[in-house]
This record gives sequence, C-alpha cells and structure tokens, in this order.
Amino acid sequence: MRFSRTLLILFFFLLCPGLLLARNPLGDRYLSVVTVITKQVRMNYLYQGEVPSGVGTGVLVDKEGHVLVPAPLVSRAGWIDVCLPNGRHVGGTLVGIDYLTETALLRLKDTAGLKPAPLASSTPATGSSIHFIGRPRQKVVHRAANIIEKHRLVVHRGVALSGFLVTDLKLEGLGAGPVFDSRGNLLGLAINLPDFQTPQGVMLVPPYLFRLAYSKLKEKGRAEWPWLGVKLLPLSPSLAKILKIPVSQGALIEKVYPGSPARIVGLRGANKEVSVGNVIYPLGGDVIVSIDRKRVSSPEKVDALIYQHGPGEIIEIGFYRQKKLRRVKLRLGRRSFVQP
Repeated sequence: MRFSRTLLILFFFLLCPGLLLARNPLGDRYLSVVTVITKQVRMNYLYQGEVPSGVGTGVLVDKEGHVLVPAPLVSRAGWIDVCLPNGRHVGGTLVGIDYLTETALLRLKDTAGLKPAPLASSTPATGSSIHFIGRPRQKVVHRAANIIEKHRLVVHRGVALSGFLVTDLKLEGLGAGPVFDSRGNLLGLAINLPDFQTPQGVMLVPPYLFRLAYSKLKEKGRAEWPWLGVKLLPLSPSLAKILKIPVSQGALIEKVYPGSPARIVGLRGANKEVSVGNVIYPLGGDVIVSIDRKRVSSPEKVDALIYQHGPGEIIEIGFYRQKKLRRVKLRLGRRSFVQP
C-alpha cells in the first residue's frame, strides 16, 4: 500500500511539473526574461560559444509591459526585436536610457506568457547567492554566483558612486542580462562594461539606485540625478583617532570636484597624506557625519540620502573640520546623461 501511494505521488508530479517549479522562488523568473536583439545576426549564433554583440536579455518588471535591459545593448539600435518565452517575436519601443546606471527601459505591446519580476527592496548580505537568468540564445540559461563585496567605490562617467555589489559572476557565454537574489527579486543588470568589471566578476549598481533609475525612466523617459560633487572614503576608527574627532564612522571627503555644489559652499578635500604602518591615509578633508540631521556611517549612506533628493533641492550637511562640528546648506546640482 505504501509503495502504491509513493508511485501515485510520483506520477502526479510527473504530470504536473509546474507544481515542482512553483516551490522554487526562481521558478517564475524564467517567465520574466526575454531575448533582446538589436543588430542583424545569423541564425548560427544560437550554437556559438560567445554571445554576439547586439544580443542580450531583458526582464519584464510591471504589468504595463515595461522591460529593463542593459543600456549598451540598445543605445544605438535602429530596431529592437524581442523574443518572448513562447517563441513569438515582437517589437520593443525604447522609453528611455540612463547612462549613469547603464539601464534602459523598453515597452512591449505583447507580453503573452510573461510574468513581471519584482525589484529587490534591500541589498543581500555578503556571501549571499545570486542568479543570472537569461535567454541569450532564446533558451533559458541559469548560472549561480555569490556576492563577495558590498561597498565598492566606482567612478563612472565622471561620477563617484559608492555601494556597488562585487560578484563572482562571469559573463562569458551569457551576454548581458538580469541578476536575481535567492528569493527571485531583481537585483540589477549584469553589464559588459570595463567600469563594471573586476578580476573576480561583474559588479552590480546599488539596488536602491537601480530602482530609482527604473522609476525615473518610467515616469519621465529620462533620469536626472542630483549632484554633490565629492569623492568619498570610509572613515575608519584608526583614521578617526588620527583626526581626533569624537566619531568613528562617517565619510571622509577625498576630493571636491571643480564647479560642484560642494566646492561652491567651501567643503574641502584631502590636501596631504600620512602613513600609519603600511597604510597611507589622506588627511585635510572634511568628514561628513550627517545629511539633513540624519547620521551617516559610510559613503554609501551619503549617496543613498543624496539620491533621495532631486536636482535643485537644498540639503544640510553636517561635517567635522579640525575637530569642530559644522553645518552648511547647499543646493544640489544636476547631472543628466542623455547620450553615451
């Protein structure tokens, strides 16, 4: 009797494989991804090891038919061809491109068979597993990897951004496309650009910035970003001791960019260096400890608070200079990236 019941259960799941798939949080994500082709390619690319230029993966993110794709994939496209999971080819209309996050937004008229993927609302911990799910050859490809660092500083298009996620995901044979956390939430887009690569693997834009880019592109078809105009380093306890300031966390200004709002109000960057053991510390720069009276513990927190504002808005910065806490108000500048 027990043997017969086991056979019955096995037979049931063989007839209904979708039930097994539903138990996997990544299962529905296969129904979110589409093949995006922006250049003429020969059919034999389906059998080649490398994914040709002009072919990548996009991901549906809402019921209105919006698909997020890597900006380099569509930036110079005359026609955008999208292949759905059911094999149908439909055209994709370009809504807008943001070159700061290298994110583009398409809109599809036909989304038959697709299911939107939710955007991640938080950043996974270091060591967490991530998943590339794509259709570079119109068939699903899944590759697992891990987050190996969360706080990488990246200077991209002249803007210093903190909080990039460093992964050990390699894109060889995958092309560019979406990366999900272990719960099936969309973390970002893996992109083949030098600024977004390390010897370990691809880097992902901070999830909060990725979500903002999507919202801005969907609302206005473009993304305009606030600009403070500084390059920041984390304040370590050793550095705080050298500076003799009563905090052990914050963001040290290493550089203030010419013509920036930070320069206009007199914020200062480092002007000398001192070595403690084998570590060289930049000194002389202001240490930011609050934005609008909200404590900041790192450069990533400064960026996250700044990008919650729009260009032209006024913020208050609290900072230490020569052991003294000071405050200054400034009007954020505007950075808009409308072309590569």
